[in-house]
Amino acid sequence: KVCRECHDPKQGEMRYFVSSDVMGIIDELGAELSKTTPTHEKVEGLFMGIGIAMCYKCHQVHGPAATVQKFWRKQLSGQSR
Repeated sequence: KVCRECHDPKQGEMRYFVSSDVMGIIDELGAELSKTTPTHEKVEGLFMGIGIAMCYKCHQVHGPAATVQKFWRKQLSGQSR
């Protein structure tokens, strides 16, 4: 179930990288940065929103798995840390 939330093409739109919700945040950021005086807090919040919606969730899931996989490969090949 967890994987299908992002990786199931049967669900329609894939929910990673640049899904429509993230594109909306990017558009909002572009509009804010186009202002004569963008609001620092607004820009910062939008960047954080992009990071959480686009990067953080995937890295939370895939980062630890990749680290363990790398460790196992070293162990199987007889290499030490």
